[in-house]
Amino acid sequence: MKRFAAGIFFTAFAFAVPASPRVVSLSPAVTEAVCRLDAGDCLVGRSDVCDTPDFVRDLPVAGRFGIPDPEKILLLHADVVITNDLVNPAAAKTLARRGVKVLVFPGRGGDDYRKMISSRGETLDRRDAAERETRRIADALRAWENLPRRDLRALMIVWENPPVVAGEESFCNELLRLSGVRTLDFGGKSGYFTPDAEFLLRADPDVVLTFHGAPALAAHPVLKRLRAVREGKIVELADEGIFQRPGPRWTEAVEILRERWSAL
Repeated sequence: MKRFAAGIFFTAFAFAVPASPRVVSLSPAVTEAVCRLDAGDCLVGRSDVCDTPDFVRDLPVAGRFGIPDPEKILLLHADVVITNDLVNPAAAKTLARRGVKVLVFPGRGGDDYRKMISSRGETLDRRDAAERETRRIADALRAWENLPRRDLRALMIVWENPPVVAGEESFCNELLRLSGVRTLDFGGKSGYFTPDAEFLLRADPDVVLTFHGAPALAAHPVLKRLRAVREGKIVELADEGIFQRPGPRWTEAVEILRERWSAL
C-alpha cells in the first residue's frame, strides 16, 4: 500500500482547528508528544499501540498505527487526527470531507520530533510548552557534544529471528551516535533491514544491543558467532518503546545508553 505524502495532504486540507481541539493520535510518539505539551486533555482517541502515559490506555481506540477508522473517529467528534504515517489516504480524505483535519508528520528521528513539537504547539495552542521542550532538547544536544566519545562500534539488533538491524538513517542508529559510540558501515543500507550472514560476520561489532535478551542472540546460528556475543559484550534493553519511538523520551534513551557504555 502506498503511504500518503504528509506535505501534500497538509496543503490540500489545511482548514482551521479549534483553539482546544479534540485530538485522535494514531502514533505512540505523537501521543507522548501531545502529552509533553500539556495537551493530554485534548486527546479523545488513540491507536491500538498507544500506551504511554498510562492514562491514554483508557482512551477509545480509533484506529491502528497510521490507519484511521473513520467511523470511530467521527463518533468521537474529533477535530484533528495526528499521526507519523498514513497507510490509507482514502480514509483520511473521507475524514477531511467531514471536517476532520488529518496531519501527518514524519517520525524518523530527533529532527522530525523537534519539527513536530513546534508545529503541534501551534495547532494545540501550547506554544509556551513547545518552546520549553525545544529548549530542553537543545540543552541536551549541547551537553552531549562536550562529553567524551567511546571507541566502540555498536550494532542495534531489533529482532533476532530473522535478524533485523538498525541501519543508516534509522532512529536507533541516531541514538547510538548521540550516545557517543561509533556505528557500522552499512554500505548504504538505511532504515531497518535483514542482513545476510556475510555482512554480520564481516561487520563484527564490538558490542551488540538487544531487546530480547542474550539467550535470543546465543540461540541464533549466525549471531552466536559474533565476537561481541561470544565475549558477552551485550547490552540488554528493557523498554523497547523508548528506543523506537521518536517522541519526548528519546533524550532519556540516549542517557540510558551512555550509562550502559560506562558499565562495559
